[in-house]
Amino acid sequence: MFKKLALIILCIGLLVAAGCAGKNPAEPNTPAEPEDNMIMNDFQTLIQKEAGVEEVAAFINNNIAGVSQENAAKMVDRFESIQQNNLPQFESMFNEDDLQSKINDEYQAIIAHSEIRDTGLKELLTKTYNSGYKVETAEGMFFPIIDYGFYKNFSSYVTPDMKDYIDLMAEESDKVPAKDAALVIGWDEIVKRALNQEHFINTYQDSVKVDEVKQLYKKYVTFTLYGLNNTPLFSYDAKILDPEAREVYLNAVADTGDSEFLKTLSGFLDLVKNNNYKLTDEADQYRKNVINKLDEGSAASNSSSSESQNDAQALLNEIKQLARQGQVINCEFPVETTVIETVTEKWGEPDKEEYIPAAKGRYATYAEHNLVLGINKGSQIFDVRSYDNRVKQVTMSKVKDVLGAPDNTHHYDTEDMLVYNVGEKYQLLFMFPKATQQNPDPQLDHYNVFYPRGTVNMMADDPGIKY
Repeated sequence: MFKKLALIILCIGLLVAAGCAGKNPAEPNTPAEPEDNMIMNDFQTLIQKEAGVEEVAAFINNNIAGVSQENAAKMVDRFESIQQNNLPQFESMFNEDDLQSKINDEYQAIIAHSEIRDTGLKELLTKTYNSGYKVETAEGMFFPIIDYGFYKNFSSYVTPDMKDYIDLMAEESDKVPAKDAALVIGWDEIVKRALNQEHFINTYQDSVKVDEVKQLYKKYVTFTLYGLNNTPLFSYDAKILDPEAREVYLNAVADTGDSEFLKTLSGFLDLVKNNNYKLTDEADQYRKNVINKLDEGSAASNSSSSESQNDAQALLNEIKQLARQGQVINCEFPVETTVIETVTEKWGEPDKEEYIPAAKGRYATYAEHNLVLGINKGSQIFDVRSYDNRVKQVTMSKVKDVLGAPDNTHHYDTEDMLVYNVGEKYQLLFMFPKATQQNPDPQLDHYNVFYPRGTVNMMADDPGIKY
């Protein structure tokens, strides 16, 4: 009797143990289809009612384990778009009243994630963090950026390409590559990130994120071959390759494998090596051709993309972020801190230069770079106009949709200008053909990053221009 009872208890115990073993909470959930559909329907309802970023983030955190990898990736992709759309609104919060000075006073506590004394600032930072943003600083200003480290919470639930995309972007937001027109990461880190981006592009050619990674890759190829204005790859005077970069690059190309990036870098090094690592016209043309080829590939990709509106949104957010540093998307030379001699040393003489009295300066055209530079009497660049092909697809309504209502507008005979103030020093100027009944939503012709103080002439009692 006791043997039979013991056997029954043993069997029950094994069944219970087997049942428990089948439900490991550490493993990703495999959702039932009805639950998956219900969550996605709720998510769409949330989006349609234009819920705040914080609410959407909380919904994804609470429900992402209940959907498939594909739907999880869709949720994360849409969340990124919502963050990009709402970024200007959060930026404006950081510019209200005396908030910048409050952040400055408590910045050490902010980066240490310790107690914030000011109640209003504490509430804003809590909202910022819960919405998936973080605080960054450049040119003495504090502003929010997307915190891709926040996305790590979603990594175990999404598709492999989205997981790798999150890893790439988390590196960017955890340690931004550049500030104040200078690289703040080493040459070895630049090479490493470029190789990771190249791997993503080759591995996930059909990913919804591949075009964004291509743009990021182009930026890093430019860093690799040019450096930045305040950390140039070649010295301005002797035009000699930076010694640290030289060592890193030679080590990197010792085994190029299948990497086109490393093969390109190896070819570039061969050219400068033959001239004692001094920049030659041939090497300069080589790197220009590399960037132009990437531009052509990007333009072809953008023209065929069904996600052109998302591309425009991402582009406008990039434009806004770079404008904070006085830069446009296709130029390494910022306004205010660059003189024209620096440009001519790198790019040679402009194709055309003329004085425009109404604009308070000379304007130099570099057609190959799709740029026009405004120069004052002190040789300082105060205006950079970008005619990059990517901006041609951006409509007036899209600018207002992504960046919000402009701070000012100007209407001319054939053009309309939208003006956005960026921080305390710079302005973003978007120039469109005049809207008409036939074309009520014109596409962008070009845009400027403008430094008003660069037009002031105190000797002549001229207050300069501010749009």
